Amino acid sequence: MKNVLCTVMLLCFAFAQAQLSGTLYDDQKEPIAFASIYVEGTYIGTTTNNSGQYTLTFPENGTYNVVFKSLGYKTQVVEIVLNGAAVTKDITLTEELTTLDAVVITNGEDPAYRIIREAINNREANRKKFSSYTADFYSRGFWYMDDVPEKFLGEEIGDIDGSLDSLTRSGIVYLSETVSEIAYDAPDNFKERIVASKVSGDDNGFSVNSAESANFDFYNNNIDLNNRIVSPIADYALGYYEYKLLGTFYDDNNFLINKIQVSSRRPKDNTFNGTIYIVEDVWTIYGLELTTRGENINVPIIEELVFNQSFTYEKASGDWIKRSQSIDFQFAFFGFKGYGRFIANYTNYDFKPQFDKKYFGPEVLSFADGANKKDSTYWNAKRPTPLTVAETDEYIKKDSISAVRNDPKYKDSVDAVNNKLDLLEVLTGYTYRNSNNRSSIGYKGVTDFKGFNTVQGYVLGTGLFIQKVMMRIITNTYMPV
Repeated sequence: MKNVLCTVMLLCFAFAQAQLSGTLYDDQKEPIAFASIYVEGTYIGTTTNNSGQYTLTFPENGTYNVVFKSLGYKTQVVEIVLNGAAVTKDITLTEELTTLDAVVITNGEDPAYRIIREAINNREANRKKFSSYTADFYSRGFWYMDDVPEKFLGEEIGDIDGSLDSLTRSGIVYLSETVSEIAYDAPDNFKERIVASKVSGDDNGFSVNSAESANFDFYNNNIDLNNRIVSPIADYALGYYEYKLLGTFYDDNNFLINKIQVSSRRPKDNTFNGTIYIVEDVWTIYGLELTTRGENINVPIIEELVFNQSFTYEKASGDWIKRSQSIDFQFAFFGFKGYGRFIANYTNYDFKPQFDKKYFGPEVLSFADGANKKDSTYWNAKRPTPLTVAETDEYIKKDSISAVRNDPKYKDSVDAVNNKLDLLEVLTGYTYRNSNNRSSIGYKGVTDFKGFNTVQGYVLGTGLFIQKVMMRIITNTYMPV
């Protein structure tokens, strides 16, 4: 027992040695969400959560320069010394002030157009810089529904498996995380191996968050969002957008950054509105915050969709790489409304991978053994973006509810109530369920209307059915009577 305790203490000590955490604030002491935090000169990094909190794990003790960056704020580089204990460091970023003093307007055209033309001319070259790589990928997604009606089309909605507060009828209805290893080789080869997957309240669930579905590259002419939405630096972007230079500033590497307002020429076009930052001379993307609406992507229930991407400069390669991405959305339909967010974090890039001819094949997505069985110790160590208080509470609540509802005795008691035969069901149909083996049997009732013909008149029918759920695929067998 003494040896076990010593081992545990050593492991805890080793973990604490190489970890930095804290909160990122603006100068008004408001938390800064989804900022990029990374070790200078490496691909080790993380992002802050919605509450501005971050955790950054290092490979070993030592002295590191850690970069704190968020669009609209001055980047800070802080020296951190790790020598045997976990370090907590809160950081305050000040607003990045832009200037228009050096801007020259010629021929009545805003200088933003010159910058955008250069970005368009260099778009393909910048896109090809990242034509082959491997990386580690982390994603987290959640949906929150607000003031959900108690009934829909006359049917009770309930609490959606414990997601909704009984008084406010609001709560997180979906929360999941994914850790993946990804590989890409242009133009079409993509491979993803999901190492870990977690869905709140579902011990066997697999997250819908994948690296391929989160791969939105604004160096492409179009962004596929149900509709193809035109990138602000597409070859033909000048026909879709108006541009205005809001100001310029120098970043921590002394690059001149242009902050440009992007506005759609026609409100209902397949376009964005927002801000894009372009690096002078190399004409690459520094960052962006762009918004589109449901009417633009032909998804009416989406009210607004907001993209936020952050890129950082790597001195070794001279390239700007994508560190983080967040996608926020608001939705409303038939009295249901809410919002959601999917965040993505990219680390441990390798831009010179050696792929053999058989590396890529028909399988583009695979799961490691036990990917959906990782415990909290694993997630606490691997999760680059800390959970918010609400997300932590959601996991605890849903896991507790799931434990109760998956108990065989609980399922038997629920089935005992639901399987009672009502006399009216002799006519309307009846289903007998066995929740423990996920099966049901029943018949459709004698009031199943089949139609009318001149020989038989009105025709009624019925039928028996057997239903079995295997690996989340429902198979049905119908036997007409």
